[in-house]
Amino acid sequence: MKPSKSHWIYPDPIELPSDFVTACNDDDLIAQLVWRRGIQTAAAARQYLDPTLYTPASHWDLPDMDAGVDCIQNAITTQKQICVWGDFDVDGQTSTALLVSVLRDLGANVSYYIPNRKRESHGIKIESLERQINAGAQVILTCDTGISELDAIAFARSVGVDVVVTDHHTLPPTLSNANANINPQRLADGHPAKTLPGVGAAYLFAKALAERCENPNIVDQHLDLVALGIVADVAEQVLDCRYWLQRGLATLRKTQRIGLHALLANADLNVSQLSATDIGFGIAPRLNALGRLADANLAVELLTTSDTVNAKIWADQIEQLNRQRKHITEQIYTSAQRMIEKSPQVLEHNVLVLANETWESGVAGLVAGRLAGEYQRPTLMLIKGADGISRGSARSVAGCNITEAIRACESSVIGFGGHPMAAGVSLYTSELPYFIQKLSYAAAQQPEFDQTEVHQVHIDAVVPLEDITLELYERLERLAPFGAGNPAIQLASTNVNIESQRFMGRDQQHRRLTLTDATDANVTAVWWRSKDKELPEGQFDVAYSLNLNTFKGDTNLQLQWKAFVETARNIETEDSATLQVEDLRHTQVEFAAFSSANTLIWTEGASPFKGQGRHDLKAVRHLLIASIPPSLAVLQKALETCQPTRVTAAPQPVNAITPKAYLQRLAGLAKTVVEKFEGEIEATKLASLMNSEIRTVETGLTLLEHQGLFTARFEGTTANIRLGATRQFRSDTAQVQAMLADALKEEAAFRRFFMQAELASLFG
Repeated sequence: MKPSKSHWIYPDPIELPSDFVTACNDDDLIAQLVWRRGIQTAAAARQYLDPTLYTPASHWDLPDMDAGVDCIQNAITTQKQICVWGDFDVDGQTSTALLVSVLRDLGANVSYYIPNRKRESHGIKIESLERQINAGAQVILTCDTGISELDAIAFARSVGVDVVVTDHHTLPPTLSNANANINPQRLADGHPAKTLPGVGAAYLFAKALAERCENPNIVDQHLDLVALGIVADVAEQVLDCRYWLQRGLATLRKTQRIGLHALLANADLNVSQLSATDIGFGIAPRLNALGRLADANLAVELLTTSDTVNAKIWADQIEQLNRQRKHITEQIYTSAQRMIEKSPQVLEHNVLVLANETWESGVAGLVAGRLAGEYQRPTLMLIKGADGISRGSARSVAGCNITEAIRACESSVIGFGGHPMAAGVSLYTSELPYFIQKLSYAAAQQPEFDQTEVHQVHIDAVVPLEDITLELYERLERLAPFGAGNPAIQLASTNVNIESQRFMGRDQQHRRLTLTDATDANVTAVWWRSKDKELPEGQFDVAYSLNLNTFKGDTNLQLQWKAFVETARNIETEDSATLQVEDLRHTQVEFAAFSSANTLIWTEGASPFKGQGRHDLKAVRHLLIASIPPSLAVLQKALETCQPTRVTAAPQPVNAITPKAYLQRLAGLAKTVVEKFEGEIEATKLASLMNSEIRTVETGLTLLEHQGLFTARFEGTTANIRLGATRQFRSDTAQVQAMLADALKEEAAFRRFFMQAELASLFG
């Protein structure tokens, strides 16, 4: 479910070394913020705050750099045709434009090719590669792609075409036989260049090539493209990646690219004041719209053109595509939310997976990212194809490397690729139920994966409204640029009120609020996509980031609303104060004594006591818990449904059930459903009868299907079960068995906790 609770984490003041504070210009607030970001020496602090003091790693550190440069230098000397093969997202577009520009300046015979997203998807398809070779390509130089394209590269080499790969995506188990595989992921953990995206790898290659060709000064003018690619690809902005972004932003603010100026004019952005936020929300979506809905090759033309007329025409085309992208994104987002409302059990998995036949593949990843943020879990959006194959995009959250999670399910997919925070995947639609369970399990096995439903709000500093000034903003901007690996400063102000509000935006989806406090200070806050959100009543604490807003030439400070919590002393405590909790956990109970219209007895599984399962719960004054639920989430949902003023905890202890016994019981229940209910049962009722979570029941039914006993599918809130199955034991049966065993262990562990814990920790 959506995070219904939030836990605010406030910073404790740190006694910092005096030399560290001095390195931060004697600004204690800035010193505290820098230290908490893991920069904890005076020298590192100075380099973090001032890129002129930082020395990046050598471009020659990347494995195969020598071999790759030799290959391309030879192609330039002999005038072989070099085809730069890119990708259709902004990272790929900027990488392609950068390499093409540098190669042209070095006198190369160069062409370029970016696959069409709809027809070809990511990577290098042999049919397209063959067309480029037949058109004259003698050397392929990839950027932001290629590291996993073993078959395509083997084909190219077999017909005498050299291949140099520059990429940043996750390494395959075996590298290709390319002339060079240049990828920051091949560097040792902790290497300062390890987090560079595709445009970073392309830039370092271009630097090495230009240096070898004795023309090193032609590359740094393209750092504006590096900045675009780093931000758009959500690369981790630490060490070298942060340094090149800082350098790139400085170059971008002085860019002479005619195409970018046309694009910025349409976005109403001032080139001299561009920030990483402007790239993320103004430039990148427009360029990405081109790759998602049309042909990304046009982006290379836009980024390299010297023709003012064409630049304006192309920028206007992109603007129209961006409007179309926004409209389609909202349609898919609404469709996805309706799907979740209809089938809430999809939120019981650790990864949210949604599939549909009609979604636009080009924007599915955008919606996945939005849902991942809202539901605080990795999200995969799939489009079911008429060919029986589902293809889609995943976006992740901190703590889950989504590409590695998909790799753990490799036996169920046709192909995949990506990096920790984003991935693409294709699989047979018939494999989807098994894949969802395995992916959920694989994500949970990652050591930093957080399965809690409590959303943590990390506060960097608490600031009174009267202290929110332009001077404070400028101090905080010393830590910019912000993004992945260097998140925006999140401030909080306490005991504030809403003085006024108004809706804004084309569809009135956003709010502009005036906040005030006891000092009569007031500030403007913007709360994006808040039309349907409830406003706090009375005093509250608000978390936000600080931004500059320029409108019609006027620049003002505004808060970007992130979260709120009602001020503790104003929170209504009636429920918690009047909730009576009776502890009868280790007592023999006569349940007949509790028979009353105001009492509901909650039973699960094969309980000998007459009562209601979780599917039949309703609002009631007194809830008697006669069976231990399988998880805290199930318990909390029951309390939300019943809203009792009195709870009696009187469950009888039960022994842990083995997977074998669980499957026998589930098989018997499934047979009853088929024989007496025509194979249909509410998913929640089925889980209640098994006293399990729905996902545990799904895993058990998968194993029964592997055994050829039943076929089961969950459609909406209904489980459809049929006798017999065409599938027999599979290579992944052992993995599914392990998933079931782990799920049963988790449920048994919660039941032990329920019998031993303080009731306040369960109901408070």
